[in-house]
Amino acid sequence: MAVAEMLKVRLVIHKSAVSEVISTLQNSGLMEVERLAGDNIESETHEHLDMLPLPDNINILTRLVSEMNYIVDFLSPYAVRREGLLDRLSPSRLPISRKQFEAVAHNYRRYEHIYDDLFVMENRMIEIRNEKARLEHDIEELEPWRELDIPLGDAASTGRAMLLMASMDEKRLPDLIAELKKHREPFHIEKISAFAGRLYFLFVAISTDTEALTIIHKYDPVLWDFPPGTPPASIRLDQLREELNHLEQEMSEIEKQAVVIAADIDTYKAACDYLRLELERYTVLEKVAGTESVTVIDGWARARDADELNRRVHTVTPLAEVTFRNPLPGEDVPVSLVNSRLTRPFEIITRLYSLPSFRELDPTSSLAIFFFIFFGMALGDAGYGTVMALLSLAGLRFLRLSDSGRNFLQLLLICAVSTIIYGAYSKAWFGNLIFPDYDFVGGFITVMIVSLALGVVHLIYAIMVELYDNARHGDRAAAILDQGSWLLFIAGTLLFSLSRALSLPAAVGVAGNYLFAFGALASIYSMGRMQKNIPARLAVGLGTFYMSVTGFLGDVLSYLRLLALGLATGGIAVVVNQIARLFRDIPYVGLLLMILIMAVGHIMNMAINIFGAFIHSTRLQFVEFFGKFYEGGGREFRPFAAGTKYIEIIDKEGAG
Repeated sequence: MAVAEMLKVRLVIHKSAVSEVISTLQNSGLMEVERLAGDNIESETHEHLDMLPLPDNINILTRLVSEMNYIVDFLSPYAVRREGLLDRLSPSRLPISRKQFEAVAHNYRRYEHIYDDLFVMENRMIEIRNEKARLEHDIEELEPWRELDIPLGDAASTGRAMLLMASMDEKRLPDLIAELKKHREPFHIEKISAFAGRLYFLFVAISTDTEALTIIHKYDPVLWDFPPGTPPASIRLDQLREELNHLEQEMSEIEKQAVVIAADIDTYKAACDYLRLELERYTVLEKVAGTESVTVIDGWARARDADELNRRVHTVTPLAEVTFRNPLPGEDVPVSLVNSRLTRPFEIITRLYSLPSFRELDPTSSLAIFFFIFFGMALGDAGYGTVMALLSLAGLRFLRLSDSGRNFLQLLLICAVSTIIYGAYSKAWFGNLIFPDYDFVGGFITVMIVSLALGVVHLIYAIMVELYDNARHGDRAAAILDQGSWLLFIAGTLLFSLSRALSLPAAVGVAGNYLFAFGALASIYSMGRMQKNIPARLAVGLGTFYMSVTGFLGDVLSYLRLLALGLATGGIAVVVNQIARLFRDIPYVGLLLMILIMAVGHIMNMAINIFGAFIHSTRLQFVEFFGKFYEGGGREFRPFAAGTKYIEIIDKEGAG
């Protein structure tokens, strides 16, 4: 349960060496730089310190980073080396030596014209896409009129005849015709085509027949009108498609140019990362202060890194003073967790809740063993655990993962081991697929007792952690009166209960009674000791004690969810197998259907219950376990480091 010891660092550097020191800090990743202002400046030693003005070229770097990001983002879809599914799941960075990196990156000025070229290309591509969309829309509108031979621009009313080009719901046309016939004025409807349930037609009537026009409008038609001089639809469609073809050819040529330029995308990525690192170096100057001759940089470092940080700074320049001190009360100290290789994956659970504050215990190693057990019981099928293990191993072997992604798969692998152990013990392999005598409700009482016992142990351990934490901070009264008395009460209750249930010697029961009584009285006193008078102490103590006891029992009962989840997983798995076997005797396809149903059913059951096991095992940590001793709220230690997005410098050691 370790939180790394942190030290406050102050660097006082001669102005001539500031750039080199900042580069060293970035390459080493050992120090978090903190803004130095106000209370951070000790007036008695540095009374003339002022915040340093940012250099003018920071604006230039900001623009260049933006332009290089644009270049990479634009060219990525046109790179010859296409990204496959694995690349998207685990994006890789280009390995490159520091010498190669700097050789490529120092020539970033050569790439500035690329931005202008790509900007022009993209604007033209946008214009082409917009024009194509317009042409495709016009083609879609004209297609229903293809069979109309007359020029569309001539299809208009005259002084004596009314001519309408219209479309309407095909199902409503008979009603329209019937109503027009009742009108008894001459009319003619020429059907042209039908598209997507709509009828396209010409309507001809006497120009003065306004009532016919009123009748048509009752049926919600779409009236079509084309500019004068528009040729027949077939001719106009050919013209539009020719224009569309020209645009597609132009787009193809532009994309070919982009593919040619994208051949050097790795170079642009390296330049992008280089410029980003340069910008980060300059923006650190926002946090430092200085005089005409010295610059002061404040921050935090892990105590174990202090000697290395001091060595690196003095390797760059002898004109520097590096001082370390312990954190002062009230300081916002960053947190860095220190866990073994086996428990480090469980930091994911801790981080989901919150990092511990600097002066708290790290609960990761404590929760690891309980989470391991809880997950295995909640999922409880060795077949599912085996699939989890194989998938986790495959991901760790074949995917290029970030540290957090690798930790997550390692956590799943560890939980898979727990599931295999528990499932193998209960003979659960994909339900009763391998062992027909597997009974998912068998041993119900045993599993229930184990779940409750684990809950009691988990909660007692949480109380002991709080006792230890109070003791190490010097609050021995709280450790003895609050946690100590409560532990005595629980111990007495357990001894008394076990002596009755297991017929233990009478002395065990007597000892349990004494511990029970002493622990209860001490707890009542402890819980009411802040009150000023005896009646108030007794009332508050009894009330709080009653709430604590019922709360503790409620917390213990929460662990029955382990039993319920295990039963759900096993029950559904058995039902899937039973349903699948019903199809086994169907001729020809029975075996195939059985395998298919089993595969789909077990995959769905496994996915749902893995998620449930993870959520509920996590809940038991957050609510029942953390609620007894843990507050969280820590701020993560984020050292100033050379974090690259696209490239990986493969010879970091010795840099700077």
